[in-house]
Amino acid sequence: RFTGYHTALDIEIFEEEINKEVSVYSVCDGTIVFANEAGGYGGVLIHSCNLSGEAITILYGHIDPKSFTKKVGDSIKTGEKLGILGDEKSPESGFTRKHLHFGIHRGTRVEFLGYVQTKEGLENFIDPETVIAE
Repeated sequence: RFTGYHTALDIEIFEEEINKEVSVYSVCDGTIVFANEAGGYGGVLIHSCNLSGEAITILYGHIDPKSFTKKVGDSIKTGEKLGILGDEKSPESGFTRKHLHFGIHRGTRVEFLGYVQTKEGLENFIDPETVIAE
């Protein structure tokens, strides 16, 4: 259904988590800049923060909006719970499998792109695996 280069990391659940609540936590201190639903994602939280001195926004997709612990303008700390993943094939997950779409965009602009059409388009995104590894 989608083509091109994926701008994020899809973090999959374990088989035994399909019917369990799976919490999502912040990876850096910052401010919530978007907390709502978005087509293809279901519930989405985006927060701004700094990573190694660079301004970024982080998108957490497929979260149940009813579980959001923060609203736009709220501060968030590293490791703070943001919400829980939406159930598989539900409106909360964007009617997809139960997983976390974890995307990091350079700059302060809110960016929803899950795919770009050229490899050069990835230059505006940071590979989330490099952040998780830190």
